Amino acid sequence: DVRLWLQWARLCDLSNDTNTTAPPSHVLTMALERTPLTNGKEQMMISLQLFGALLKEATRRTNSSNNIMLQLEKLMERMLLLSAGANYTAPFSEDHQSDDNADESVFGIRTVADACLQYLSCSISSGEINAARKVYSQVLFRSNYGGSGQHKTVAELETMKEFVNECIQVELNNSDDDDKKKKKQLLGRLYNAAIQLFEESNPSLADSYRSQRRDAHVRFASN
Repeated sequence: DVRLWLQWARLCDLSNDTNTTAPPSHVLTMALERTPLTNGKEQMMISLQLFGALLKEATRRTNSSNNIMLQLEKLMERMLLLSAGANYTAPFSEDHQSDDNADESVFGIRTVADACLQYLSCSISSGEINAARKVYSQVLFRSNYGGSGQHKTVAELETMKEFVNECIQVELNNSDDDDKKKKKQLLGRLYNAAIQLFEESNPSLADSYRSQRRDAHVRFASN
């Protein structure tokens, strides 16, 4: 039962005895391996919490952060594949005050959109723009999840809006004079992805990104 695995991971996270208690990520990895692929919702629930556990461990174990980032990349790919055409990209209760702990996330990652945003934030904190580009390319350019507003809750769409804005800001803040051509191309692709993502769910927001795209084109043309 997925609830037992999540409760076990929660207890491991609360334990101060790191010598005898397995890291939550180990527990959740076992849970993922033992959950049938046919059970998509439980696979997604465990994957989201494993993602959160790895992010938390990355802040504690800086000496192994490269390995953790690799695990995050593979796990993100898994979740994006699981989300294709699915209606369980937000498998946890929308009610944060719910008394049913079975529906509450253990590590604060409630949706695929949450994972995308936290993954981007983690990559930005590394100070490497290529790390951030790798994340947003994976989500927006190479996945169905980032290419459509379908099957997303209102909360997911709000988080994806924040994700897209952070991606755009990453490029706008990039001051590398040798990278202007690439920056212009990537900004264009980001605006196009944003328009496609919100075209149906929020047409006015899509129009706003069209306006931003025009402004960016004029700005680059004048430089």
